[in-house]
Amino acid sequence: MNNNDEVVKKSIGQEIAKATVNILVDGQPKGTGFFITPDGYVLTAYHCIGAWPPEIRVKTASGEHFIARLDEEKTLVSHDIAVLKIDVRPSLCLPLGVVSSQQVSDEVISLGYPGSDRLDNQQLGFYPGKIFRFRDDGKIETDAVRGGGQSGGPLYHYNTKRVVGVVVEHYWSKEVQQLSENKLVTAPPKVLAGLAVQLEPLFARWSELESINGQVVKEWDKRLEQLGVNIYHRPEIDFPNLDHFRGRTDKVNELTEKLTKPTKVRVLLTGMGGVGKTFLAYYVIKNLEGLYPEGQIYLDLRGYAPKNQPPLTVEEALSSLIRQFYPNDATGQVKEELRTRWREITKNKRMLLFLDNADDEKLLEALSLDYETCTMVITSRRVLSVRFLRISLEPMLPEEAVVFLLEFANFQQPDRLTETQAKRLAELCGYLPLALDIVAKTIDTEEALDIEQYLTALATEKQRLRRLRNDDASVSVEASLNLSIEKVQPDLVRLWQILGVFVGSFDEYDVYYSKLWQIDQSLVNESLSKLVKRSLVQFIPTKSGQKRPHYGLHDLLRDIALQRLEKEEFALQRDYAVYYRDILVEAGRRYKEVDNLQGLKLFDEVQANILAAHAWVEKHFTEEKSIAQDAIHYPLSGVECLKLRLTAQTRIEWLNTGIAAAEHLKSQSLIDSAEAKDFRDNYAKLFINLGTAYDESQRAEEAVMCHQKALELAREMNNSELEMFCLNNLAVTYQALGQLNEAAWYYQKALQHACGMEQKEEELICLVNLATVYEELRGIDRAIKYAEEALNIAKSLKHLEGIAKGYCNLGNLEMAIGKYDDALENYQASLKYFDQIGDSFGKGILMDSTARLWVDKEDYLEAIKWSQEGVKIGEELNNHRILSECNSALALAYLFSGDLKTARTTVETALTYKPSRSNHQILALKGIIAFGQKEYVVAKKSFEEALRQSNELLERNSQNYQAQETKELSLGGLGLCENDKSICLKVLEKLSQPSPTSGLVKRIQRLFHKLIELSE
Repeated sequence: MNNNDEVVKKSIGQEIAKATVNILVDGQPKGTGFFITPDGYVLTAYHCIGAWPPEIRVKTASGEHFIARLDEEKTLVSHDIAVLKIDVRPSLCLPLGVVSSQQVSDEVISLGYPGSDRLDNQQLGFYPGKIFRFRDDGKIETDAVRGGGQSGGPLYHYNTKRVVGVVVEHYWSKEVQQLSENKLVTAPPKVLAGLAVQLEPLFARWSELESINGQVVKEWDKRLEQLGVNIYHRPEIDFPNLDHFRGRTDKVNELTEKLTKPTKVRVLLTGMGGVGKTFLAYYVIKNLEGLYPEGQIYLDLRGYAPKNQPPLTVEEALSSLIRQFYPNDATGQVKEELRTRWREITKNKRMLLFLDNADDEKLLEALSLDYETCTMVITSRRVLSVRFLRISLEPMLPEEAVVFLLEFANFQQPDRLTETQAKRLAELCGYLPLALDIVAKTIDTEEALDIEQYLTALATEKQRLRRLRNDDASVSVEASLNLSIEKVQPDLVRLWQILGVFVGSFDEYDVYYSKLWQIDQSLVNESLSKLVKRSLVQFIPTKSGQKRPHYGLHDLLRDIALQRLEKEEFALQRDYAVYYRDILVEAGRRYKEVDNLQGLKLFDEVQANILAAHAWVEKHFTEEKSIAQDAIHYPLSGVECLKLRLTAQTRIEWLNTGIAAAEHLKSQSLIDSAEAKDFRDNYAKLFINLGTAYDESQRAEEAVMCHQKALELAREMNNSELEMFCLNNLAVTYQALGQLNEAAWYYQKALQHACGMEQKEEELICLVNLATVYEELRGIDRAIKYAEEALNIAKSLKHLEGIAKGYCNLGNLEMAIGKYDDALENYQASLKYFDQIGDSFGKGILMDSTARLWVDKEDYLEAIKWSQEGVKIGEELNNHRILSECNSALALAYLFSGDLKTARTTVETALTYKPSRSNHQILALKGIIAFGQKEYVVAKKSFEEALRQSNELLERNSQNYQAQETKELSLGGLGLCENDKSICLKVLEKLSQPSPTSGLVKRIQRLFHKLIELSE
């Protein structure tokens, strides 16, 4: 889990808190409870209220008190579950669920009031932890329980997104083990642990609960989606109307036979455009829906899309597929990350993947799944170099084409079309389903049509088109289309041609509000229906969550429609680009002002059109001032949606286009005085966002250039707030580069602006960052000053996260100067606040610091305990920084305790992770451990790499003291490997020099002495 997920988990905790209550018996707080139904039922532990309580009251999160009565019929005394009822409709209820032994080691969180028998301690606490084991008595053992007042509180399971237990007991545990499915989960020595009773007996006792809970689950999942939580959706294909599918019996049977094989199935359907590949696949897949209980997915890869719609990239395709399972997924945009996420989601799922219009083998390779349970169907106009079962689709058999025409052309007037005429028509249509469908609809709709004249005209038109083009398939379709259009009202023909501009699907609102065609709104639906009846437009039924049905054009028909527009196309594309720019703005507004999911949902519906519109703007921005302005506005509109839906590289390209458009306007002097201010603001924002995108892509040097340009523009505009933002961005980038002096300078400038504008929150951020930078620079006095100021501001703002980090920072600084007891006191205060707000990431970083403190105090058992706790948190969050640092601290503790074997294993584990910065210190530690094991080749290699990385950091910043000390340690190690004790003496002399961070230097000195000791 990344840091964004950690923010979401905090939000989930706050939502759970809204439904969590304090239980008071005879006026005294006795435990915790939580709402489970909309009509006021509350769950708690039976022992909290006793058999015959004089009075039970419930105190809600808003501070209101209500009298509660015990529902004895639903209460389960033997399971320690009490069901209370109050006369109030709560604003939020918690969903109930069940878990099994497969969920051992999963993350959970409980909420409650530890020590709530004291009236002076009534603050609700948040306690994350893990499931240790499932006991035979129906209870879950976990470390997410910290005190008696939590009894009756909810145990929430993150993976299932349900409350899975009621807390009933807590105790001190020396060791908790679970040996299920070869898993071993061990709690740190002397850790608070507890029990939560599972809820299956409650469902069995209370027959209506399952139905009531189903409604609660729906509301809860909606709320989670608004918070940005990925709620699993079973993907389903939105099948088009297949009523007109006829014939192809042999191919239907062949595809059905292949898809129903018990082994892994991969099928490639090939054939010319218009031959009916997609509809054949749709028809067979729809009839086999039951074989894929965990989902069917469709994705158009756009391999043969019109010129203004680029094919999907690997990143775009993977993101789109992932979002069909998790619409709110915020997976990173790097190809490897997306590929890993895609495989994790689909692993062992009985599902079907339908990839339409494929033309890129590398793209297919990235999307393909090799699981036995996954079936894949691919369509393409050419034979691809892939190892799939191939079905070649030719035009319909003559007899099937004739049957099709006789059925659908004679639908309104039976026997109007004769069999002889049908044979001639079928031949002229090339037996292509698309052409046949257009002809059949034309005859059926035009009651006065002379069929013989129509046959002659069709043959003539086909000959004319053959002289212009060699592609017989497209000629057959276009000929039938041209004659069909002759029979359509001119205004409908005009509408159909205009609809060719839409690359993706569209609805009636898009047609009206885009103003591509001037029409009364009440007539849009009727006009579209007429085009659907003639098979000129495809109807896409309303899918779940959509208010209106959508429409689309077959890609061959879209090409023909655009060809007919000729000179008008430019003006229409211009309006199209303006319309989808405004839609992008609206998606961004909904994301920020309504809820995240609504904004993303709108963006997803129109993404293909947005991408096509921007591609057109990018191509034409030098031709008109307004188009250049759109090139600037596109990457600055709906920024949050773009960050979640487009790759960093695509955003970089959009932003660079925007900058090029802005510079074009400047060079041509096209900005008038009324526009100048907005233009400068947007020009600066382009560079700010481009710098951020470069930061995300780990292209720090380019990010610095962008942030500096944005800063220059902010100063030109005399915009203090924007200047502060740019200064802070530069500082963050320089800190990531290890250029700490530059980072400190920019943070100080940002701090001055924050103070001048009295923006306390920004001031707090700058002070915290300054304390961190000066700690690394060993300017301890200044670091302490900044840390204390930050802590005071956090307290004044009641900013709990700021308070937690403030105490942690002060603890780090006191440890650096050897004040271990003061550091420990601050770490304990920090832990209290991190627990209270449920910040597992901050807690994981704190575990590393605390472990190193115990190493410095030479209490290695305590150091091992805290390191292991940090590793556990790192695993829960899948956070490489925590895992790298806590495993390193653990290796350090094992080294000093004399356990070289375990130290070596642990340091190797630490090196498998990718921390945000260099791992030179861990490499040096590995060198020491390997040297002690007499593996001198390994030791030498480790010291050499540590030295190389240290020198690299020192080139960027000569005052990087961590790099300096690691360099000396590595030089000493290399000296011992070469048996050159003169180098060791020089190193010892340097490490003995006075330092403002005596505590940290002492640790390095002890490491070096340990290295010398191991050499003897």
